[in-house]
Amino acid sequence: TPRGALPPKEIGDQVEKGGGKPYRYSQYIEAEDAINVGGGSFYSECGGDYTGTGYFDYEEEGETSYLEWEIDVPRDGQYELTFRYSQKSENLKLKLEVNGAVVDESKGFPVTGGWCKWDTTDLTVSLVTGINTIRAAAKGNFGPNIDRIVVRDFPVPYNGPPRFVSDIIEGYRGVPLKDIVESSIASFAFDWNLLDVPLLTFEKVSGPGWMSILPDGTLSGVPNNLHVGVNEFEVQVTDPSGQKDEAFLRVDVQPLPEGVIDFDANGGVRSFGGSEDGKGTYSIEEFGAALSLHGNVYKAVKLDPPYEVTSLTVIEFDFRSGKKGSLHAIGLDEDDAATKSYYFKLYGARTKSNYIVDFATYDGAAPDTKHYVIPVGQFYTGVKTRLFFVNDHDSKSSNPTASGVFTNVKIYESDGGPPPTSAPTLPPTPPPTQAPTPSPTKDPTPKPTKYPTPPPTPNPTPPPM
Repeated sequence: TPRGALPPKEIGDQVEKGGGKPYRYSQYIEAEDAINVGGGSFYSECGGDYTGTGYFDYEEEGETSYLEWEIDVPRDGQYELTFRYSQKSENLKLKLEVNGAVVDESKGFPVTGGWCKWDTTDLTVSLVTGINTIRAAAKGNFGPNIDRIVVRDFPVPYNGPPRFVSDIIEGYRGVPLKDIVESSIASFAFDWNLLDVPLLTFEKVSGPGWMSILPDGTLSGVPNNLHVGVNEFEVQVTDPSGQKDEAFLRVDVQPLPEGVIDFDANGGVRSFGGSEDGKGTYSIEEFGAALSLHGNVYKAVKLDPPYEVTSLTVIEFDFRSGKKGSLHAIGLDEDDAATKSYYFKLYGARTKSNYIVDFATYDGAAPDTKHYVIPVGQFYTGVKTRLFFVNDHDSKSSNPTASGVFTNVKIYESDGGPPPTSAPTLPPTPPPTQAPTPSPTKDPTPKPTKYPTPPPTPNPTPPPM
């Protein structure tokens, strides 16, 4: 007896937010729901291992044995037909037609291992909105047992919003002032619909101005001394359809290492040496940790309170030069008179004998950075109010070009061990030599407590994101 066509059945969203719907439409149709049947019978054996009320057995050879269904679908398009079937010993076939047109002349149904052992096989067909007729006829030697078919349309991407993995992203801990933040937050966001097409874009909504975020999620920026502590940035991710998600990125900025001279403090950098301070420029870099000199310049920072240099006093710093001048030097002085015997020469063409030349070892290092540890107290002592820097270039032209950069400068008291020497250059140079016997010291009075001996300070780097 003919049966009525089954109405379409929509299914709900089966995936959590951020995912996609597997199907908009899905309909289960039993063999016994066929509107026309020929050359076979329905059975309800197999111990009840079937769906519905039974299954269909093709009992005649050829196309006179068939099932025919009418199916009502909601829209034109590609649909998937899934047959649940069984067959014992040979690869039986069916001829499949949709709306009178052959879609598969000889669809194979492989052996399942028994007439009551079920499996599935699929076929893609085009259906039109409304009623569609599907016919499955035996091809050759009978056909398989058919329990049901399932009709589904293909998954249509559900454009859920992108997501950050957390509302709070602890992006960086312990970023030093002098370090450039250069990483990415791209790995902290995802979109189920864009797993193979990375089209998410990122931006900074709010936060301190020192850091920027490029559309691909790259972070870039250098904090300054005003940003010590936890910096919070509101960040946003957007997918191609305009859907968004937001999170907060936290960056913990460390102060300059203990004891490092801040060139912005105590009135900043000042002229030194009177007329010696000639034509040239200077700049404070790495937000207070570096002093860059160019041309013919003598500069100093005021030590407030004054520093009592003892036999254990040390100056430690990094130095580099891109252009050799007449004299590149550092030292401590009690005024701006530029006492030559206080100069520790590092580099330069000048060969006057009234400089301390024991650390004039930069020639083999240029233009790389070299680390120095100079035992100042083994050469002179006393109260000093100036830490000075010399970048002298006796150029006959009106445009002196010598350059020098002093970074991470520290003044402290050593532990009284063997006299320190200038550290090896990067790349390495031959080992340094012992400092010469110093001249008699003036006053080994302990220094003020404002300048404690700093512990070793590693140069921390931010953890990878």
